Amino acid sequence: MKYEHELIKDISDVIGIENTRKFIERFSGEQLYIPDIKRVSMPERNARIISDYNKGYSVNELKSIYRLSERQIRNILAGYREKRK
Repeated sequence: MKYEHELIKDISDVIGIENTRKFIERFSGEQLYIPDIKRVSMPERNARIISDYNKGYSVNELKSIYRLSERQIRNILAGYREKRK
């Protein structure tokens, strides 16, 4: 685990010193969880899957394109259908 000062340096390397200061001012004392990028981009990916399916792609094609199982693709499509009801 990184020490606090190492983590702050890493953050400032990514977003800059001024933005790091703003970040600290805003969230000082808070416990933050930063999710994995895959988790954050899931809704966007799912929307693309639904769009591709509506364009005529089959479940088999979608599982190859998105490297997901057939069950995962079907669950995404079922969730979309459920929301539309």
